[in-house]
Amino acid sequence: MKKTISVLLCVILFAGIMVPVCSAGTLPLSSGIDALRDQFGDGSGPSVNGVVMDYCYFVPDLEEGQKYPLVIWLHGLVSGGYPRRQITKNDISYWSSAEFQSRFSAGGAFILAPRSPEAVAAWADTMQAPLKSTIISFIRLYLDKIDTTRIYIGGLSVGAQMTLKMVAAYPEMFAAAFPCSPYGTVNSDLANGCANTPIWELSSKNDYLMGFTTWIQPEWNNLMAKNKRRSDCRWTVMETAMKPDGTATGTTHDTWYAATYDMFMTDNKPFYNSVTYDGNGKVVELTYPNGLISWLNNFTTSYTISPGAQAKDNVFTRIYKAIIEWITGIVKALGLKGILG
Repeated sequence: MKKTISVLLCVILFAGIMVPVCSAGTLPLSSGIDALRDQFGDGSGPSVNGVVMDYCYFVPDLEEGQKYPLVIWLHGLVSGGYPRRQITKNDISYWSSAEFQSRFSAGGAFILAPRSPEAVAAWADTMQAPLKSTIISFIRLYLDKIDTTRIYIGGLSVGAQMTLKMVAAYPEMFAAAFPCSPYGTVNSDLANGCANTPIWELSSKNDYLMGFTTWIQPEWNNLMAKNKRRSDCRWTVMETAMKPDGTATGTTHDTWYAATYDMFMTDNKPFYNSVTYDGNGKVVELTYPNGLISWLNNFTTSYTISPGAQAKDNVFTRIYKAIIEWITGIVKALGLKGILG
């Protein structure tokens, strides 16, 4: 009788944790964006200045002894009105697909998509401290799996501007940045703060929010005037924004489609009517599949963080993670990796 009960308990335990194990896998690109979004979990950071920032996150298919980069994605305006809107209003979830995960040199990457409360004003300067604390809080949950020397940050519109501001405020933290149509200006302080960070910016000549000659080009020139790694930087200029299948985007401001599809159309050719330059103005030819993700792979920092109290104060979380990794190892050893996604 005791043996039967033990077996039943094991079955229940296995069934209970199979959902999070499956969600940690990577679905193929053909699964569709909704299925990819379903792979993202939900969490929240600590309270900082009265702000608790929630987030969506993706965990790659973890291998024993391997560490993975962390990609941070900051949403645009009116995309932070409620939880998970920060991933349903754009296609960053494509980066959780098996295809795009395989392009990371580590074989995968964590993805963190925080949400800026719209009641405050999306990505106001007051969000910098809560955002940093949220990032560190998340890293400490997976400190043994996240490569803190490979933290990359990108975003769109106001999220792209916050991307640059975070790099300037905490340059030691980010190995590279990819702002898409940053909304705002770049003054000397901001340019100086980004001087040692490789940046890949996406812009549209027909951006209805940002005039190309009056805003976009001067902003890029200001960044490159101070940047000490111009050969590592990239600037993709599109005649107008478009989706990877060649159809029109909602607005000419939406260059993020190219970034979330790793800079190639669905036919694996570079985006139509676009030219990519380095920081010195030299044309860079993009050859499939070496796009944005391959570019990120080139850059590291020496950034580290201590485990901190958060990594020690929840024994149940640590046990839970250990069980998930144990079950994952057993499934792989039995040759059943397919059920993990």
